[in-house]
Amino acid sequence: MWWFVIDGGHKGLRADHMSFTKLKKTSPWRKLSLVTWKKPSDPTVYAWYEFDVTQALVFIENYNKKNNTKINLTHLTTKAIALTIAKYPALNGIIKWGNIYKRDSVDIFLQVAIEDKKDEQYESLSGAKICHADTKSLKDIYQELALQAEQIRAQKDPRFQKTFRLAALLPVWLLRPLVKIHEFAVYNLGINKPGLGLVPDPFGSAMLTSVGSLHTPPGFPPLVPPSRCPLLMCLGQVENKPRVVGDEIKIRPIAGITITFDHRFIDGLIGSKMVKTFMGILEHPEDHI
Repeated sequence: MWWFVIDGGHKGLRADHMSFTKLKKTSPWRKLSLVTWKKPSDPTVYAWYEFDVTQALVFIENYNKKNNTKINLTHLTTKAIALTIAKYPALNGIIKWGNIYKRDSVDIFLQVAIEDKKDEQYESLSGAKICHADTKSLKDIYQELALQAEQIRAQKDPRFQKTFRLAALLPVWLLRPLVKIHEFAVYNLGINKPGLGLVPDPFGSAMLTSVGSLHTPPGFPPLVPPSRCPLLMCLGQVENKPRVVGDEIKIRPIAGITITFDHRFIDGLIGSKMVKTFMGILEHPEDHI
């Protein structure tokens, strides 16, 4: 193999030769691994953080008293995500035709669980999209989410009802190509036909799933290829944990949150700035909202 490197002591480029030697002995497991996985091609990056929600809980309590609402940490996190993306819009886009296209609004998709009291195996998952979440108040986000969640659980899902009905009827082998066709029609061709279940950009700029109400720590959500959504977050339960505050160790309410993002959109530099902004909003919402 011939490759070129920049030589700091010489002008121009020079060629270096590299050679590789095949292993003479390979373990059975190594052979199986070679045929099990292909070369790495996944741009997914995972991160996990914990944040002190002391000020957030105080903010939420005061906000609810003042505005006669019942917002919780999910609504506050939704707003924090939206404000962060608005400040750093590099992540707010989709990939189509081999290029990155930026969205013109910050829309946050929140997962909504659909319980089935008759058969737990038939329980499902859908979601509500809050459009222009960065410009909306917490009260607006709370009301929109409540309304959409009610419609979804009443089987009046405005975005995915037709898709779910089709999925229930078709076998997997036929459903797989239809999902790809649906994705191509919505994102690459921009077809808007709600009557056919073709809704523009149904998943928005980022997805948030909140498992805190289920008393569960956060997991790492995977990127969902048909969604073209480059950012997913999972918010876990609030737990009392020891933290260093000044020169003392105190017990504080701590929430965990995981982040999954598409490395094709941003790198560690922008990502670290986004995390600092995001955590700053959640830990001191009174200064940002």
